[in-house]
Amino acid sequence: ELSVNCSAKELAQPKQYLTQLSKSLERYHFSAHEFTIELTETVLMTQSGDIRLAMKGLHEQGFKIALDDFGTGYSSLNYIHRYDIDCIKIDKTFVQNMLTNLKSERIVKLIVELAKQLQVNIIAEGVETESELNKLVEMGCSSIQGYLFSCPLSPPQLLQKIEYLKPRS
Repeated sequence: ELSVNCSAKELAQPKQYLTQLSKSLERYHFSAHEFTIELTETVLMTQSGDIRLAMKGLHEQGFKIALDDFGTGYSSLNYIHRYDIDCIKIDKTFVQNMLTNLKSERIVKLIVELAKQLQVNIIAEGVETESELNKLVEMGCSSIQGYLFSCPLSPPQLLQKIEYLKPRS
C-alpha cells in the first residue's frame, strides 16, 4: 500500500483532483484500494464544504484517508469527529520524545488507545530506534514509518530493495 500526500491546493478543486487521480490510476494500472491519501489537519482547516465532497469521492473510488501529523494542529479530535478518517498517523515529534518525556509517552499511548476505540488504523511516524519500536509495540501500535527500516528511496532504489528482500526459494 502506498500513501500520497494531498495539499490544500489540490483539495480546493475536488472534482479536478478526483479526475486527476482516476486518470493516473488508469494510466499506471493501479487500483484506488492500493493507496492512502494523507491529509494534514492544516489542509482540513483551510477547506470549506468542498472537503466533504472530496473525501466522499475518495472513499467511493476506494481510497483510504489518513490524518497525517496527528496532534500538531489546533483541533485534532474535531477532524476525527467530522470527517471519515481511516487512519491516524502520530506525529514524529511525540514518537521521538516519548522515551525521554513522560508527557510525550502518555500522549502517544492516548492516541493509540483513541485509534483502537474509534476502530481506525494507527501509524507512528519518525521511528528511528529499536527502543522506540519496542515501546510502540508495547503500547499496541503495530504499524510504523521511519528511518529504522529505511530512509526515503527513489522508485528504482525501492524496487531494488524489494527485490533484495524477497524470500529466495
